[in-house]
Amino acid sequence: MPKIINDTSKENGSPRPVSSEQKRRRTEIGLFCTVILLHVFKFSFFGFEYFPYLDDYVQYGLYPYLPNLWSEVLLGGPGIMFSRPAAVFFDTFIWGNFWNCLWAAMIIIAVVGGITAVLFRRFFERMDISVSPLFIVLFLFTPLSFEGTYWISASSRVVVSLFFLAASLHALLDYCEGKPRAFAAFAVINLISYGFYEQTIVLSFFMIVYVVVSKKKWKALLPMVVNLALIASYYILFIGESNNNGRMNVVSLGALPAFSLTVLKEIYTIFVTQGGKIFTRGFERGFEMIIGNGASGAVWGGVGVLLCASYAFFSGLKSLDKIRLNGLEMNKVRYDLKRFGLEFLLAALLFFVPFIPFALSGNQWLNFRNLVPASVGLALAIDAVFRLIVRNRRVQGIFSAAVLALFLVMNVSELADYHQIAETDYNLALELAEEYQRTGEETLYCEKPYIDYEAQNAAYHDHVVSQSDSGWGFSCTVRGITHKKNIVVEFLE
Repeated sequence: MPKIINDTSKENGSPRPVSSEQKRRRTEIGLFCTVILLHVFKFSFFGFEYFPYLDDYVQYGLYPYLPNLWSEVLLGGPGIMFSRPAAVFFDTFIWGNFWNCLWAAMIIIAVVGGITAVLFRRFFERMDISVSPLFIVLFLFTPLSFEGTYWISASSRVVVSLFFLAASLHALLDYCEGKPRAFAAFAVINLISYGFYEQTIVLSFFMIVYVVVSKKKWKALLPMVVNLALIASYYILFIGESNNNGRMNVVSLGALPAFSLTVLKEIYTIFVTQGGKIFTRGFERGFEMIIGNGASGAVWGGVGVLLCASYAFFSGLKSLDKIRLNGLEMNKVRYDLKRFGLEFLLAALLFFVPFIPFALSGNQWLNFRNLVPASVGLALAIDAVFRLIVRNRRVQGIFSAAVLALFLVMNVSELADYHQIAETDYNLALELAEEYQRTGEETLYCEKPYIDYEAQNAAYHDHVVSQSDSGWGFSCTVRGITHKKNIVVEFLE
């Protein structure tokens, strides 16, 4: 029987009894709202202003405005509908409507990201893994995943696909716990999640297998198998119709070890070599920007402190220090080395499997955005070690809030890098767009812009780069602003 406590509120002059489950629900709501506010706040240092970056110009500024969209782009031309169909559908019919206010799309996806983090936390609890407050901080706020959660062309795929994955896992658990109607919901949501990002497909496969094996509900494998067959058939059937058919390349078995080793080296480079720069330079630069921004920086910092304190408060409450073990709600579960070892192995698996598509396809171009799907496993692994060392829930909440504050400072510098390079590209392209409006000439000539933005934390692959590196890239920028697909920018020698 749930424990009854007395609430301070009065009803008919007497204390109103409140169950421990009601208290837990209130705490969950407080934590949920705090996480969402924090994730939106992460992008707020410049007042939620968002300048398009790289692929944003084509995906949201050009394609949705073409008069013959289906024949020119979706099915004909580059045939983008034949690769990541759900992502393309959302790009064209949802996010494309926000072209003149991409800041709103950024906020919506930030909210989705916050919901996703809470859903994953709750999923692990339902699987008898009582993660600490550090899990959400590591999954959602580390500056290494800033690219994948901020840049809309990336976050609209990575974050949204992880949301559908997390939602499908809860539907699957509902079915496993005796709700037969959840079977159809799981099948549909699972299929939607497969249409965004290849890394999410692989991560989903292993997480579903983990649930099915744990719950011994073998029938639940059927929707996943059918959906995998559907998405694989879709890619194979239209492999020659899309400009992105390279995602379906498969290396030979003999070459797989070499490609796998290269991918591991890329992971090391991103996490250690380049990631170290983001952590060290990111904090130093971010702190200087906040201090140097005068009153605005002080206000932003004050709000950040309040939100971090709110996170420490809600996540550290003892009403959250429970999990359901074998169907029974328990306050304490023996967390010994054996349990830690099993959780750590699971976490390591969930960290590495999202990189399988890169090894299989021979694609050695890993980027920071590719770390977001792997952050589920990374956060779980570090959190498992943390829980082994720190058992007190309140101490966990305070420590996690401190780490969160450091990450928010680092994210300011990442946001500044994207903001400055994207704003520079936009202003340069706007000048050419105005020239097109005056002359009507579709071939535009200009001196090659030289943008050497050396201040950024880490320069790696296409992390914070300018569109002006190539005439083709700059042409796409001007096309996005003018909504005209035939514009060509040629650099003068």
